[in-house]
Amino acid sequence: MKKIACAHHAGNDFSGKLWYNRFVFKKIDVFNKEIWKNSPNNPSEELKKAEEALKISQSSEYQLGIAESLLNLGRCNIFIAEYKKAEDYITKSIERFRMLSGVRAENGEMRALNTLGVAFFELRDYENSLNNYFMALTQAELAENNEIKVFTLNNIGDIYKILDNITEALSYAHRALKIAKKAGEKYCIAMTMNKIGSLYIRMNDLVQANQYQQEALNIAEEFDFLKLKADALSGIGKIKLIKEEFFSADEKLIKAFDIYEQIGDVSNMAECNYQFAIMGMSNKKFEDALNYINKAEETAKKLNNIELLSRCMLKRSEIAKNLENFPEALKAHEQFYKLKEELTNENLRNRLKKITILYEKEHTETEKENYRMQSIELQKTNTEIKFINEIGQIVTSSLRIDEIIYNTYDSLIEQININSFGIAFYDEESEDIEYNYIIDENARYNKIKIPKKTSNSLTMWCLNNRKPVIINKRSEANKYVKGWSGANDARAHSAIYMPMLQGAKLVGCLTIQNRKENMYSENDLDLVEAVATFLAIAVDNSRIHSELNKLNLIIMSEKKGLEVAYRKIAHMANHDSLTDLPNRHLLSELLRSGISIAAREKQKLAILYMDLNKFKPINDTLGHDSGDFVLKVVADRLESTLRSSDTVARIGGDEFVAVLHNIESREGIETATKKIIDIVGREIQLKGRMFKVGVSIGVSIFPKDGTKMDELLLKADKAMYRSKQSGGTRACFYSE
Repeated sequence: MKKIACAHHAGNDFSGKLWYNRFVFKKIDVFNKEIWKNSPNNPSEELKKAEEALKISQSSEYQLGIAESLLNLGRCNIFIAEYKKAEDYITKSIERFRMLSGVRAENGEMRALNTLGVAFFELRDYENSLNNYFMALTQAELAENNEIKVFTLNNIGDIYKILDNITEALSYAHRALKIAKKAGEKYCIAMTMNKIGSLYIRMNDLVQANQYQQEALNIAEEFDFLKLKADALSGIGKIKLIKEEFFSADEKLIKAFDIYEQIGDVSNMAECNYQFAIMGMSNKKFEDALNYINKAEETAKKLNNIELLSRCMLKRSEIAKNLENFPEALKAHEQFYKLKEELTNENLRNRLKKITILYEKEHTETEKENYRMQSIELQKTNTEIKFINEIGQIVTSSLRIDEIIYNTYDSLIEQININSFGIAFYDEESEDIEYNYIIDENARYNKIKIPKKTSNSLTMWCLNNRKPVIINKRSEANKYVKGWSGANDARAHSAIYMPMLQGAKLVGCLTIQNRKENMYSENDLDLVEAVATFLAIAVDNSRIHSELNKLNLIIMSEKKGLEVAYRKIAHMANHDSLTDLPNRHLLSELLRSGISIAAREKQKLAILYMDLNKFKPINDTLGHDSGDFVLKVVADRLESTLRSSDTVARIGGDEFVAVLHNIESREGIETATKKIIDIVGREIQLKGRMFKVGVSIGVSIFPKDGTKMDELLLKADKAMYRSKQSGGTRACFYSE
């Protein structure tokens, strides 16, 4: 797709319209920048401004303005919890940024990828969220963009936080804080300190938590970061609540709630209501607590915030229990675990049905006894759910497949009796299988390859049929293959082979074996199936992430190469190849612009049309190389003589044109022409001899001699010929 230079209007009109558009573009840029800065504090109002910015950008055909306006619309919609709208706007903005070139377009794409990750995070699409975060982080590291790195690292930490991997989340947050402090970005520092403080709250390290939240609050108040101020107040309120300092907790949380209400942050308003409910429970005000939980739950349902909703259900269960409403307590507790399961991994809901919490009410017992009995059942199945949660945390805590597999093995051996553990990967091209990971009694072994035509392999049978295999005696293997050798362990008597599938895609096989008979049950099969599903996702994600990183690096390299080539071509098209001065084409553009500015600012402008004297004999007798050398010397001398604000161009042969901007008097022009005649007329050494050339100059003045470019050039040319006719090496004014 053809890239559009984002600093220009679509087209090459260098007239007054271009200057008007540049003025409009600058206004749009300032407008979008202010919207981005203010959207956390007042998203509803900034949303209206973003819509206005988009309309102006579209009417002006300003592509970069359109892209940034779409991004602002997406970001504002995130703050007001309209996540699907946000996703749509941001996706469109990314498409726009990728059509443009330049640093601002690259930075815009990074911000958009990170912001799209936030939208996916709020929609609980953690896979897409993480992919976008890592794409943004990769580009930010290549571009050394510290702000994007800080935001992205914090957001990746949020994914680990939601999956209860607080240690990993804290690691990302501390990385972000180090970068933010080095860059001196106050907003980023305050935001990251707030996140670190919230993580320490989860770890129950209240001293550290309070220190970070207080520092975040100080910065937010000093620089008027309204939302960050509310976030810090909310964090300090939670700490006070845990410490049972209820009056102080209530004060902080009310202040935070008022700010969230002011800026329309309904998600955090619901979080405050949840904290108010905890306070009510602590003070034995269960009816008040129930009222706050109802409010928080209602918002959580509207926003589809499963994490908050699951916490609300758990508190509702506790409140109902204290009010001795045991049916409601049981119902809420059951709902909590369903939500917790969904939060862990939605893709596994069908596979986890066999270990879903089962409650059967005993009609012959009292409601209290019924709740007690079902709590016992809950405790029994909770161990399995905890294990699945742990596996989910392992596979989402890293994209390094070695680390994921070895950590999975460590967790699995605590649940199932295993002598030998293996992970085989399927090669789509050869259709062979290779056990890349084999662990026997905690010792790691070399890879084993199984060709596709192997007839006595349970692994190959499992993958060809896409069905699990469970055996508890060696003889049971005969139902599937003849002459089973035991693959990883020839002494194995019990084994489970589970295909690893990512949708319809075959990823590999998970194998566990034991040297004793009758070691594995259907329940073990269910757990292995859940683990295999997680691992299939992890392996596929790891491969995709690796490919994305490679592609991103290739794309970034190609993009930079194209930009260099574009700049080189543009320069060649607008400059004289011999002297590197502007050519006739660029002179026309610069002269039109200069005339437009001079007219607007009520200034004068002079055009000096110059032709060299005694140049032709040098060119004819000493050759073109010598002539070219003279032209380069003259070009250098002209550039060194004129002001940096003036322009000198070679328009062909031995003809040059200079444009003197913002001149105040004829005397100033005469001074400039005398300097030119003097420096051009100095000796030039050629092939051991000294030569001199002169210069005849014709001068026309804007607006005295005309207001159009062609008219002024023609009159300066005529004046130059008068200079030639009168002996040359002098300047003639057209109006003389």
